[in-house]
Amino acid sequence: MLTLVASFAMQSNVILASDSETIGIVSRLVMKFDELKHYAAACKDSSVNIAAIEQKVNQQILNKTGMTFNELHQQMLDDSADFEMVIQDLKAQPCPEGFSSSDLQMAESSLQTTLERLTEAEVLSSVQQSQEEPEQAVKVSETKAQDQAYQHANSVVLGQLIAYEQIPARYRNTFVPESAKARYVYYLEKGWKGIAPRYAIAAEYAFGTNSSIPSDEMLNTKFLFYVNKDNVITEVVPVKDAKKLLKRLGEPHWYWAGGDLIRNKK
Repeated sequence: MLTLVASFAMQSNVILASDSETIGIVSRLVMKFDELKHYAAACKDSSVNIAAIEQKVNQQILNKTGMTFNELHQQMLDDSADFEMVIQDLKAQPCPEGFSSSDLQMAESSLQTTLERLTEAEVLSSVQQSQEEPEQAVKVSETKAQDQAYQHANSVVLGQLIAYEQIPARYRNTFVPESAKARYVYYLEKGWKGIAPRYAIAAEYAFGTNSSIPSDEMLNTKFLFYVNKDNVITEVVPVKDAKKLLKRLGEPHWYWAGGDLIRNKK
């Protein structure tokens, strides 16, 4: 089944708390439609009327936000480095092995459900451009600290926390042996500077160390991991707090594809 998960926060705007449900539905709709369009094109499948769906999506987003789909999509790209990277990853995905039209139709059905929820949601009551943030000096200081951490790290890696069972079975013993008894691991997808392993044990969630379960936010958030020369994670920063650094870093120097390490050409 086709799935796409990403976070979205309209951080350049002031939005009333009562609007949070509408914002959540709109962002999910945008991501689901991006996914549907991509796989319809990648798999050369015409069983779903993309043009008709696009018209409905655009109209409902305009009704609820006052922006067209393209305007909102661009704002999401501008405001969320996490969303930007998810879209880049999606564009690189080929047609899935074993794909059938029923997969696309299931994705369409999920999108239609989200579209119905948006139809019933409240119109955004206030979307106003924010004034100069008083915390600007603090943000500049945080950016400098991230730059310094980058300079001292052996690797800076984009990834997320996942359950051990999410590691494909054929890679488990290679990357994280069963004897490690890891309940959760850090999935290190791609990065800059030195090479980091594909997976790193999340010691705080290893068997016998901590019986707690990570929050949904922890499991659905992308992070930047600062890794030392011994492949130990020394610092974890949510991607949403490192957008400026990520934009300056540009294309990753390397990434993992299945069990293979791919180095980007410079």
